[in-house]
Amino acid sequence: MYNGNAFNSWTTNMNFYNNIFYRASPSGCSGCNNNFDHNVSYQCSNNNFPNGTNYTNVDPGFVNFPNAGAYFNYSYDFHIQNTSAVKNGGNDGTDPGVYGGTVTFNQNGIPAIPYVKTLTITGSNTVPANGTLNISVKGKVVQ
Repeated sequence: MYNGNAFNSWTTNMNFYNNIFYRASPSGCSGCNNNFDHNVSYQCSNNNFPNGTNYTNVDPGFVNFPNAGAYFNYSYDFHIQNTSAVKNGGNDGTDPGVYGGTVTFNQNGIPAIPYVKTLTITGSNTVPANGTLNISVKGKVVQ
């Protein structure tokens, strides 16, 4: 969600799949040798993709986003509506955008891999050289 070109000349030889370009023109980098497939463009100054099979100038149909367009706000819901023309339109059969794919998007930045939730020293925190430090670790996975 950006007014202007999504790319500069330093964005080269990359693959872009299942993205939504909302006001951020995907065609801004001529000759960058980027590949595009199953992306969505909407309300861009130039909605055209340089290559690939894409949804050009198609409203992605977010669940909760102002009709006139806006910028990011945590109160908006960027899931794709069931009635959207791009529903399940990604190259993997899932929705384009942050809620498609096989990895669950978490807007708080917590990864979908195990991470350390708590680490507690269970014994003395003074340990001689070559001694043993006893700890308790609890992990969590957000799915």
